[in-house]
Amino acid sequence: MDARSPALSGTFGEIDLAFADFVRRMDGRDLPEVWLAAALASRAVRQGHSCLDLALASREGIPDPGGPCPAPPSPADWARVLEKSPMVGAPGDERPLVLTGGRLYLHRYLEAEENAAKALSRLLVPAHPQPDPKSLSRNLRLLFPESQAGPDWQAAAAATAALRRLTVVSGGPGTGKTYTVARILALWALDEHGPRTVALAAPTGKAAARLAESLLAAKGSLPLPAAVTDALPAQAATLHRLLEGRPGKGFGRNRANPLAVDAVVVDEASMVDLDLLAALLGALPGNARLVLLGDKDQLSSVAPGAIMGDLCPPGRGNAFSPEFASLLSAATGADFTPFAQKNAPAMADSVVILEKSRRFGGALADLARAVRSGDAREAEDILQAGEDGVSFIPLSTPRDLAAALAPLVEEGFAPYLQEEGPKEAAETFSAFRVLCAVRRGPYGTEEANRLAERVLTRKGLLDARKPWYEKRPVMIAENDHDLKLYNGDTGIFADGKVWFGERTFSPLVLPAHETVFAMTVHKSQGSEFSRAAVVLPEDSPAASRQLLYTAVTRARDGLVVAATRKALTDAVENPVRRTSGLAEALWGRNPAGR
Repeated sequence: MDARSPALSGTFGEIDLAFADFVRRMDGRDLPEVWLAAALASRAVRQGHSCLDLALASREGIPDPGGPCPAPPSPADWARVLEKSPMVGAPGDERPLVLTGGRLYLHRYLEAEENAAKALSRLLVPAHPQPDPKSLSRNLRLLFPESQAGPDWQAAAAATAALRRLTVVSGGPGTGKTYTVARILALWALDEHGPRTVALAAPTGKAAARLAESLLAAKGSLPLPAAVTDALPAQAATLHRLLEGRPGKGFGRNRANPLAVDAVVVDEASMVDLDLLAALLGALPGNARLVLLGDKDQLSSVAPGAIMGDLCPPGRGNAFSPEFASLLSAATGADFTPFAQKNAPAMADSVVILEKSRRFGGALADLARAVRSGDAREAEDILQAGEDGVSFIPLSTPRDLAAALAPLVEEGFAPYLQEEGPKEAAETFSAFRVLCAVRRGPYGTEEANRLAERVLTRKGLLDARKPWYEKRPVMIAENDHDLKLYNGDTGIFADGKVWFGERTFSPLVLPAHETVFAMTVHKSQGSEFSRAAVVLPEDSPAASRQLLYTAVTRARDGLVVAATRKALTDAVENPVRRTSGLAEALWGRNPAGR
């Protein structure tokens, strides 16, 4: 087989081809089915899947049918060939590839998925000791005093965190996840048997800082004495820092050296990949609790895994076992029995979906709903209407992008460039950003950043003819624990230094960094801007429904989408479904519960 055929260059990366060649040689039978399975399994991991679904791969075929690879055989025939390969084993075997349940895994990802599933299953039990029912009900009424029609899902989430070892809270913008977390922490503090040592964490430094800032603000609204609120945790760390990650050496915190905590709260859990989740779960002490917060409709992690999608499967809303629905009713004073489901899996009692947005409204909220539901026509209609600062710039070709972005760039960035001090400039800079689906190409961040520099230089607002021009915005691209600079941190160059809040650094000592008038939507997760301009490429698998939804929900007050109509439609109608066995392990074969 000519594995290096140009026809395959768009299908597989070099690492996929090298791995497939290795598996073929070690297999010894020179079977195209084995080579193809290995190449596709490697490619699946690069695309964020934890495994290759043989049935799906057989149904979809090969993207480049003109290549030398045969069409994939039927899943049953394919599995029979793979089962006879010395390079493919069953769970528990030490083989490079593992076949189980019609899914083909690279060994390490099956191990991570199994470890995560087992650890999560151990958490699907009541917290011990259980809070006193009367005290819990009284404290919930104190912390959630507002009466409303129907169940208060924020109160339900807090009650779940008091009653269960695992709580998963999913909600879109404005649904009050931080408000809820502040009250979960307060509820624990008010319970004499509740967790005392609580760690707050997020996948990135930016998300951790935002969690800490949001909780600090939310504490002011708690109807509790200062002695109680002052004792609540105030600092948040990245998960890598919490777990004492060491580049190339794994994590210092693990099963043999667990975290010294009673509970861990993780924000932006949709950004957590499978390996990191498995590491966190492996480092939890025996009786610790875990709260995971995120938005199930947002982009998943860059690395393999779809954690919030697996924990909150598509099509499944709030539903609990009859017993737990009764517990929630007694604790909150609302009636949760309509949400009881016979034979609900144990996972159901640990998941609460926040459904009411309290601040995210108008055209932005309507657009987010249309994108989330896959209604491309409704999304375009909302954008075309041009209401509430939400609008659409239809493009015909990539050449149209410069003219479309130029006025947005000038209007969006002129205010920060006119600020005198670097700290004021940094605060104003956060009001606007260009968000792209990809880094390279005519619709990517690299071109958008060059365009912004040209426009702003032409207007006399900056001078980008030298690398370190005054007011240059930069974003850190890799963690530097010694400098305490983390991936996603944004700074402003002024007076010969780069300012990150109160801290300054010489440009010469910065870890990898890049100009950040424009950033990828992936990098924007955990951020919020007053306004954003979203650029969608044509015919790109990166432009998915989750990506566009994530971009829309980064903006508070206004949003412009610049794209061809086809690119907009394709993005809305193209949901990403990552292949994984985790949802089935936790929810059974019908995760949606239908």
